Amino acid sequence: MKVIVSLGSNKNQIENIEIAEKELKTFFSAIRFSTTQYTGDGYYNAVGVGETALSYDELRLHAKSLEKRLGRTDDRETIPIDVDILEQNGHCHKPEDMAREYNIILLKELE
Repeated sequence: MKVIVSLGSNKNQIENIEIAEKELKTFFSAIRFSTTQYTGDGYYNAVGVGETALSYDELRLHAKSLEKRLGRTDDRETIPIDVDILEQNGHCHKPEDMAREYNIILLKELE
């Protein structure tokens, strides 16, 4: 199944996004990531497009576990890593995030 993921961070941004990309590669048969870009307010973002046999629920569970391992808590101010599954197999799970200008620009890198 084709999947689009987004990565965001406002703490140790580049390092945490690189760690997340490396770990996410273990759940995909193939995945490519955009460059990591500063998107404002201390945040850096990247997107990935790949193929996985995992269901949405399985992939989301791995994403949330990764967030927790990198220090994500309920604190809404400090985000070491945010991993969102934007789309899977043509179904958009996060339409507002898909429409964000930076995600649109980053996805164009992968076309």
